Amino acid sequence: MEPKISICIPAYNGEAFLKECLDSVLAQTYSDFEVLIVDDGSTDSTLDMAREYSRSDKRFRLYHNETNLGLVRNWNKCLALSRGEWIKFVFQDDFLLPACAQRMIAAQGCGTPFIVCNREFIFECTEEHRRYYTETVKHLGQLYCKDTLVPHTDFSRLILAFLTNKNVGNNFVGEPTNILIRKDAIYEVGWFNPELIQCCDYEYWSRLGSNYGAYIIPDILSRFRIHQGSTTNYNRREMAFRKDHLDLLAVIHDYLFHPLYLQFRQAIGEEGRAELLRYATNTLKRTKSCANDAAGGQEKMEFQRFMDKYPVYAELFNRDNFDYVKKTLRGYLKSKMAGMI
Repeated sequence: MEPKISICIPAYNGEAFLKECLDSVLAQTYSDFEVLIVDDGSTDSTLDMAREYSRSDKRFRLYHNETNLGLVRNWNKCLALSRGEWIKFVFQDDFLLPACAQRMIAAQGCGTPFIVCNREFIFECTEEHRRYYTETVKHLGQLYCKDTLVPHTDFSRLILAFLTNKNVGNNFVGEPTNILIRKDAIYEVGWFNPELIQCCDYEYWSRLGSNYGAYIIPDILSRFRIHQGSTTNYNRREMAFRKDHLDLLAVIHDYLFHPLYLQFRQAIGEEGRAELLRYATNTLKRTKSCANDAAGGQEKMEFQRFMDKYPVYAELFNRDNFDYVKKTLRGYLKSKMAGMI
């Protein structure tokens, strides 16, 4: 029989925390699940550790990628290999509280395939990163007080509000460890976008939430570890331009034009779409300026490749410049005409 839940653990060089993660899965009060570990070519003891667990519990299934797929493509491989009706990710750095699976699957009749619990942060990082998560990052459970069920229209408006608010972090849903997804929804909205390096999870939550809404479990049922060796910190150090600028523009592009965001665009209305277009144009200008100011030329090349991939942005940028020139010229002519009277 197929399990009710596939607990998916995409792993790569995770020996430092993997045991704690797997032990938390085994400690679940709910037992109708499989544990799918997909190792992405680890060079440490991650694979050996996973083998030990898979030998001792028949619910474990272990796969090893001979070639490293990278973070997001390995997430998608987990989705492809999963057999459960519901998908529950747990990252190798994180762990679940004992009642997590039971509490989340109990909400399966809530009317949406997208269930979100709250999570607690474990800080093993700099004070700057700690402040960002404690002072800036907000959670859906803090923001939506009308009910535990967030309609897709309200979720869509939250996306727009958070996108244009510089005082908060965009991801108001959380990380994959605090999400439960019914698998049939994945067939409707597709896989995670492998072109994104940082917004990949939040963009996926946007797809799900704007189409199906979300169900909130306000209690803390998982723990998310923030440490110096995490992918998030690596992206901050090594891929800041792509993370802070190009990823965001790619997501905004899909909000504006992708067919899967039709309900999102309908929910925010004409005024919201105009606001999003203005935000996209301003973000595009800042990104271009940042690329031009950067030393070494790498950012300029990345920006040009990005613009080639998203030609509609070139049209948007040129149209905005043209409108600015028209407005300036109109003002100049008015002033000259006034001086002649």
